Amino acid sequence: MNCKDYQNLIIRFLSEDRLDESLQDVLQEHLLSCDRCAKYAEEVMLLLDFYARKQTLEDSFEDSFEIKEPNHHRIWRGVKNAIGKESISTKSLKKQRFSFGRNVLAILAVALLSSTLTALLVANFVKPKESFEAFSEPTFLEKALSYVGLLETPQQERLRRIKEQKALIEYWNQRIQMRQHQWNQKLREAFERNLSEIDQAVLECEKMLEKNPYDEVSAEMLDSAMREKLELLQEFAQL
Repeated sequence: MNCKDYQNLIIRFLSEDRLDESLQDVLQEHLLSCDRCAKYAEEVMLLLDFYARKQTLEDSFEDSFEIKEPNHHRIWRGVKNAIGKESISTKSLKKQRFSFGRNVLAILAVALLSSTLTALLVANFVKPKESFEAFSEPTFLEKALSYVGLLETPQQERLRRIKEQKALIEYWNQRIQMRQHQWNQKLREAFERNLSEIDQAVLECEKMLEKNPYDEVSAEMLDSAMREKLELLQEFAQL
């Protein structure tokens, strides 16, 4: 097996609560010898620790500001629900947590030993970087944080903005429908011609983004075309 296979095993244990005993031994041995996968495991646990502390703070406000230990059963359910999977049963989680090799758990728990490390990781990660490319391939931690709603990826931000633009476009489209009967033939043809050209540009940009979701140029072109369509509708809605 390669490192990707071992990383999938880590995710299987954390997200599905099952791992054969033979695979536990293999994973344990690999984590002790592979710095890359050990770091990967630590990132997963750092994520869970961060989410646990976030959940604890939320619970403290709900329970008369009384700080409680992180409820790992709720955390697992929250993480799995956030990525669209079924909730983990408390019984299964309890059983698996103790069935997994102690040495493996000790390795994975390294990331939980330092709250300061967690804070530094999240702070440095969330803080914008001067050389950051808005639509570059997200890292594992970026994807994981976005799964649990702790960070909005550039792609999610773009989709949210497009959704908002489409809602506005729908509103102005309805306004157009109410006024179109007042237009003469020349005005109607001008509107349909301009709208057709913009719709074609939007369609081409969407196709390019389907092929490469991280294409910053196509994303900017799509945003520009959507704004242009909105401006066109607003202008003609006044005529």
